[in-house]
Amino acid sequence: MTRTKQEMILTKFEVAKFMGFEYKSPSDETFILSLDQHNYDRDWNQLMAVVEKIESLPQKSIRVQISGCLCDIIQTKRDSSKQANGGFEDVLLVSRKHNDKRFLVWESVVEFVKLHNKNGC
Repeated sequence: MTRTKQEMILTKFEVAKFMGFEYKSPSDETFILSLDQHNYDRDWNQLMAVVEKIESLPQKSIRVQISGCLCDIIQTKRDSSKQANGGFEDVLLVSRKHNDKRFLVWESVVEFVKLHNKNGC
């Protein structure tokens, strides 16, 4: 999926807010001036920091599984009806497939952040 420049700015803004940066809006001058520092889509280290934050969300039991050309973001939830699994159930929150691993993880993270911001999952 190719994003327009405006869509990319908005996406980076959402991810930066998820990471704890306190910008008021995507047009916030501070955010615009620091845009080149938010390279989650191009910098593997910055992207992995987002993955680590997702996996460390308190009370969420979320894991990011990257395998070949597939990335799944899964939440383990307590479900007393699932006795065979010790009362837990895995819920697939995001599943993406792509040949470029960095792009794959970036798109998965973006989808999760949007879901998290919307539903607090």
